[in-house]
Amino acid sequence: MGLWDYFKPASLDCPHCGAGLGEFQGRPTGSFHYVWQEHIVHPIDQRVDAEWKDPRIGTWVLDEDVAIQGECPRCAHTINAFARVRNQVWSHTDPDGGYDSAIAIESQVFLCGTCNGCFDRMHAARFHACPHCGSINRMPSTSHSSP
Repeated sequence: MGLWDYFKPASLDCPHCGAGLGEFQGRPTGSFHYVWQEHIVHPIDQRVDAEWKDPRIGTWVLDEDVAIQGECPRCAHTINAFARVRNQVWSHTDPDGGYDSAIAIESQVFLCGTCNGCFDRMHAARFHACPHCGSINRMPSTSHSSP
């Protein structure tokens, strides 16, 4: 049995198909099958038999960002991300390797921040994979409206 923790992001959608992503796995220092929930200071559970549960679970915190990995339940893409930690709290989740910002050029048409290729917004996810180069783009919160 490997040692890893489980990570439940508050809200993260697949950048390839837009499906909601559930649970990720990661290996912070001292991984003992803790279950971490975004925005919660301490682990919310530990996935071990009752006799092995750590009575100090309410004292553990994350001290640094954690690389996490999950799989999209719809398209089966492997999703690598970072659980970003600020002041010992998992504050938000970003795709692995960073991301560029897509630029709206027409309603629902965007320019990739990496390759400058145009693509249509295929889903409402906050991150979107460019169909040309595969890089992850953060989508603008509102799209450009043509005059």
